[in-house]
Amino acid sequence: MKNVFCTRELVSLSVKIRLLKCNVFSTLFYGTETWALQKRHMNKLEAFEMWSYQRILTISWVSRTTNEVLRIGKCKGILKTINS
Repeated sequence: MKNVFCTRELVSLSVKIRLLKCNVFSTLFYGTETWALQKRHMNKLEAFEMWSYQRILTISWVSRTTNEVLRIGKCKGILKTINS
């Protein structure tokens, strides 16, 4: 999946987001109803979500462009999905 997520010309952004939600997040959500979420776990889940979106957009981890990542839009968020 690294080749699909990191290349710019092979797959469109909307397809990359759909693949991320189908393959990566569905694996992450497996068994979430048994989790006892603590604040440190929530921070790690949010960091993973932002890292995933930054990886798709090929934004360097050094740059501080979090607004760009949040503009992917229509993303429900991992924590909202787990809590609902």
